[in-house]
Amino acid sequence: GKSSNMNSRKTINALSAKLKGDFARKSIISIILKLFGLFLSYVFTVLIARFFGAEVTGRYSLAFTILNIFAIIFALGIPDAMVKLSSDSSYKQSFNFKKLSFRLIVTSSLLGSLLLYFLASPLASFYKDSALYDYFLIASFTVIPLILLRNNFESLR
Repeated sequence: GKSSNMNSRKTINALSAKLKGDFARKSIISIILKLFGLFLSYVFTVLIARFFGAEVTGRYSLAFTILNIFAIIFALGIPDAMVKLSSDSSYKQSFNFKKLSFRLIVTSSLLGSLLLYFLASPLASFYKDSALYDYFLIASFTVIPLILLRNNFESLR
C-alpha cells in the first residue's frame, strides 16, 4: 500500500520534471531558431541595401510583406493548430490530423501561389511601379515553400 503509493508519486514527479525539462529545452531551441532567422533576415536586407540601393530594398520589403500576408492567410492557421493538437491528443489522432493538414496546406498554398501569380500585374499597377511585377512573380513561387517550412517548423515545436 504505502510503498507502492510512494513509488507512484516518485514516478509522477520524475515524469513531471522530465516534461518540464523537455518543454524548456524545446522553448529555448525555438527562440534561438527564431532569433537566428531574424538575424539572417536582417543581414540579407542590409546586403540588398548595400549592393542594390534603397529602391530595390523597398521593392524587396514590399514583396516580402505581401508574401507574408499570403502565407499567413493561406496557411489557414494549421501550423498553430498542429502545435495545440499534437500536445492535446493521442498520437494516432495527431498523425491523422498531420496527414489531413498537410493535404490541406499544400492545396491552400498552391491556391495562394496561383492567386499571387495572377495578382502580380494588378498589384504592381496599384503601387504604380511596373518593376514590382517581377518581385511579385518571384514571391508567388515562394508561397508554397514558405508555408510548408513554417508548417514543418511549428510541428517540431
